[in-house]
Amino acid sequence: MKKLLSFFLALTLVFCVGLPALADTATLVPGTVLFPPNKVETPDTEPSQEAKSVAPVVTGFLICLMEDDTVYQFVPLEEVTNVPYEQEDLLTPDKRVAFKEAYDQAKASVPEGSKLRQVYWFEVPEHYTIDDEHYGKYLFACKGDDVEVTCNGNAMEVVPVTGQTTYFAKITERGVIAISSK
Repeated sequence: MKKLLSFFLALTLVFCVGLPALADTATLVPGTVLFPPNKVETPDTEPSQEAKSVAPVVTGFLICLMEDDTVYQFVPLEEVTNVPYEQEDLLTPDKRVAFKEAYDQAKASVPEGSKLRQVYWFEVPEHYTIDDEHYGKYLFACKGDDVEVTCNGNAMEVVPVTGQTTYFAKITERGVIAISSK
């Protein structure tokens, strides 16, 4: 287990070398992610000049242990299916029908006073573990208050990331992810 964790940490380090330069152009999450700008005050610049925030870029999908949030598995992005409802024609016909039904159900079950913001068809290959003891760290952006996420109609835990509009949900199932807020 220690060797596996060491391998993932080394792999992450290799991917992170040189990627801060790409952080401004690579947003690997659905929607817009807003990072608060840092203020820079030096003798050569004015106090109002804003520096670009360098956000960590993860080039894959992380699966973590529920008990202590440590990384359990790493899924390369090319193996992740994350299709927004507006692009459901990218799915196979049988998945498209299931997606439409789940979308209609999600739309009907939005809490009163909330609005359905985003809906995605989400899958990773079966050899990756997503269950009650292992969750996928699903990063997303959503405006509004009281952000809620469901997967196949089941509520998922939502954790704020930046304190503004960026969150991650602890996804314990594959299927249709619905994001709503007030």
